[in-house]
Amino acid sequence: LSDHGFRVVAAATSEEALGQISDHGPDLVLVDAGLPDGGGIDLCRQVRENEAPGRILTVLVSESGVQAEGVDHHLVRPLSDRDLVARVDLLLQLKRTEDKLQIQTHALEERVKELNCLYDIAQLVEEPGITLDEILQGTVDLLPPAWQYPRVACARIVLEEQTFQTKNFAKTRWRLVEPIRVYGQNTGQIEVGYLQESPGPSPFLDEERYLLRAIALRLGRIVERMRAQNSLRTSEERYALAQQSANVGSWDWDIRTGNLHWSQQIEPLFGFEPGGFGATYEAFLECVHPDDRQLVIDAVKACVMDGEDYAVEHRIVWPD
Repeated sequence: LSDHGFRVVAAATSEEALGQISDHGPDLVLVDAGLPDGGGIDLCRQVRENEAPGRILTVLVSESGVQAEGVDHHLVRPLSDRDLVARVDLLLQLKRTEDKLQIQTHALEERVKELNCLYDIAQLVEEPGITLDEILQGTVDLLPPAWQYPRVACARIVLEEQTFQTKNFAKTRWRLVEPIRVYGQNTGQIEVGYLQESPGPSPFLDEERYLLRAIALRLGRIVERMRAQNSLRTSEERYALAQQSANVGSWDWDIRTGNLHWSQQIEPLFGFEPGGFGATYEAFLECVHPDDRQLVIDAVKACVMDGEDYAVEHRIVWPD
């Protein structure tokens, strides 16, 4: 095997072999079934029990008829040097292919977790009546399952004076942090950490950094949108109070559906009790004096079709 480019570490006994395996971490262990200090099958089983599945291939070499359960592969004597080299080379090629496949499969599983996290956040935001606090706490709870090692992951969001975190959150040196920007200003941060050092070469994947950055950007936009909605709601409430105090009214017409929305003060101006005014364009035209209806219709059409300002004075007829 050494003559054909393989790096070989030899051991004369099972005990010595286990030490060499621990020190060198080989890709393949070629075991004689008749070792002087115990059966080769037992050595293969020990290797499989002590190592992650698939990390080290165990190959037992024995006489024909020997049972080889608990090993990856079994070579039977007589076996020429040429056949031995060919078989070992083929097994290592297969192992490299399987290792690449496992890496790709793991990477794909991680991407699926990340996509699920983004999807779940999108679903959370669309829940009717949900508050900003509920969105932020829900996002924190969705973060750990999207990371490589969810069992030891924790998360926290800080927005101005408020903090939202997982139940297991603790400050740790293994963490990712991204700022949350609202209207161009840093107003908080989102972080994901591990409560203990991760077993991999790097605690966080590049894709996880991109994911946290994307979530931070999304949260900033959500905060902007919800604050704008709250400001609009407050403005509408103040506008309604102003109309009520001034005894004036207003209406909005949705040209796609034909529906109208009346302000609280407009119904008394048209001689109706609250809720008695039909919320359609046709109902509005019924209140317009017959001699003025065509004037109103032409003005509305010019507004819709040509973009002209809607400005028309007309008479209305009360129900009585």
